[in-house]
Amino acid sequence: MPAANDLNAANDSVLQSGLYRAQKSESQQALILTLVVGGALVLLLVVTQVYVTRNFRRRLNPALALATVVAAVFVCYTAYAFVSHSHNLRGVKQDSYDSVAALLDARADAYEANAAESRWLLDLPMRAEHERDLLRVRRQARHLQ
Repeated sequence: MPAANDLNAANDSVLQSGLYRAQKSESQQALILTLVVGGALVLLLVVTQVYVTRNFRRRLNPALALATVVAAVFVCYTAYAFVSHSHNLRGVKQDSYDSVAALLDARADAYEANAAESRWLLDLPMRAEHERDLLRVRRQARHLQ
């Protein structure tokens, strides 16, 4: 059982420290990059519109106005997609993985207690040692509740 507990702890630590944080960090970096580049594009289109208005005596260039609106909508939608991805990643990790891991740990503890009780009942020559193991497992189960 200690080897299985070590393996479970190793898997959990990899998820906690490495994968989840890396994905969250990459999502935040992509969001920032999208906002910076998209904001620069929209700003460039607005500056171009102002330049055309001043130098060519046009009040509004429809193509530039449409391009500005489309770029702004695209940047907003892309930022929303990154925020949604981050939220979904957090939901998968916290709501799904953590609760499933807790259920699997409880199930493993129940199996260990059942095995200790069976050894205590069936192995009469080593009954005292098995009784200590059974009481230890029960104490651990109570402690975790």
